[in-house]
Amino acid sequence: MIATERPLPEAAAPAAAPLEPDVPAGPMSIAILLPLTGRNAELGQSLLDAATLALFDIANDGVVLLPKDTGEDSPATVRAAAEAALAEGARIILGPVFADSVDTVAAIAKPAGVPLIGFSSDRRVAQPGVYLLGHMPEQQVDRVIAYAAHHGIDRVGVLASDDPQGAGLSTVVRDAATARGVLMATPAFIALDAIDLSAAMRAAADFATRPSLVAMQLQSLGDRTDDGALRAREKLAALDAAGAGGYQALVLALSGDRLRAATGLLPYFGLQPPAVRVLGTAAWNQAAMLADPSLRGAWFAAPANDLRERFFARFRDAFGRDAHPIAPIAYDAIALAAALALGGADFSAERLTQPAGFTGVDGVFRFMADGGTERGLAVYEIGDGQAILIDGPPPAFGALTQ
Repeated sequence: MIATERPLPEAAAPAAAPLEPDVPAGPMSIAILLPLTGRNAELGQSLLDAATLALFDIANDGVVLLPKDTGEDSPATVRAAAEAALAEGARIILGPVFADSVDTVAAIAKPAGVPLIGFSSDRRVAQPGVYLLGHMPEQQVDRVIAYAAHHGIDRVGVLASDDPQGAGLSTVVRDAATARGVLMATPAFIALDAIDLSAAMRAAADFATRPSLVAMQLQSLGDRTDDGALRAREKLAALDAAGAGGYQALVLALSGDRLRAATGLLPYFGLQPPAVRVLGTAAWNQAAMLADPSLRGAWFAAPANDLRERFFARFRDAFGRDAHPIAPIAYDAIALAAALALGGADFSAERLTQPAGFTGVDGVFRFMADGGTERGLAVYEIGDGQAILIDGPPPAFGALTQ
């Protein structure tokens, strides 16, 4: 159980259960490693301002923030920032932003016994003692597929970029689908050097190969005999008997310019509701994507908007400019560390991975023993240029129903 010791105004603070360990004499030093100079300085400053706002809200005079500049995030500048933080007595390190930099800092912080909460969303750099607060698209894909399966979708396709992230997300789709007895078509991949996406879109829309979905999914189950596999086989048998054909939903495991190019082609290949429900991630929760008529009716998983919108409004009032979209993770990281400092500065693995987790601007979250982060996500539908909430996030862990 988490007991709130001092709730933040305008946003929920990560709360901490009462503790009674010895509190170290003097202020508690919390380091935050950010690119404050160089090409990513604007991002770094936005994250630092969010962290400062959180520290103001917590109002804990016993906490000192140690900002350290990672510059262009070369191994040398990142290493120097981490070493300076440790030399100044940091009890916990927040950041850096990028995956390679997280690895560099981990090699220094772990031997020193100092926990690290990185801001990367790359699950591959997580490890015990190195936690990631970035929003992982894998969880968003799993959440939206779970919702889709709960609402009658039993056949999905996937269109992904032909790179490690695309392959990883395709695997997540397969695993999420299999766990829920949902069929998945052979993924369609977009080559990294592709200028014309038509071939990949045509492959994603190829109705001729869709009737083979049942056989493909049965093959993917192999010799598994767990309950999930048994339920999947029963559902596949029913679909086979009914002559199930093409998929009902398409996961777009894409980002950036490639995502925008693909969405523009959806209508030309019949990949739109009501024929096909398009599924995506929190990357769609921005004005340009919400206004795209090709995505009308699409579903995506993301943190709930209510506290985020209040955070962005407060940031704008405080600093006179808009916060970077990932600024809430810096706010939540500082609020979490400061709240734990109030409870006796217990940054142990047991405390950081407490099952009840924490509540922040982006909703409930908890760190896993392997360094990953589980989040409570909402599901939205795109309509009329806005994200319409269709399934709210859980108020606490254990409350997910889909």
